[in-house]
Amino acid sequence: MDHIQLRNALADLEQAVIDRGFVSPDIYASINWSEFAPYRITFNYQVPGGVWHYENFQGDDLLTCLAEAQRYAEGLARPEEAARKDWIASLGRLLDDGRRLDMPVEFINPLEAAMRQLSENIIEDQS
Repeated sequence: MDHIQLRNALADLEQAVIDRGFVSPDIYASINWSEFAPYRITFNYQVPGGVWHYENFQGDDLLTCLAEAQRYAEGLARPEEAARKDWIASLGRLLDDGRRLDMPVEFINPLEAAMRQLSENIIEDQS
């Protein structure tokens, strides 16, 4: 693969992310001076109005890294689902912070109940 083909493949990946409904994709390839993972595809995109996501695909072969990034792009959830998962994750972090700060149970217990209900709904939606 020459540099023009690589540039076109990365542009196709960015377009695939846009077509899924995400914004501001930034996908690039790098060659690192490392024996462990000399090639890397870095994949950044944003849920509209929300959280940035970052993924790296690295290995000994650029084409393999590119194929992994393509599979990832094809498997992206819709932005609405990704935003919901991001929100649930932030609620989980809020609970962890509350426990770490010894917040009163009057605050923590209702949040834990809500988190449990959300988890049950997700399990039901997936079945």
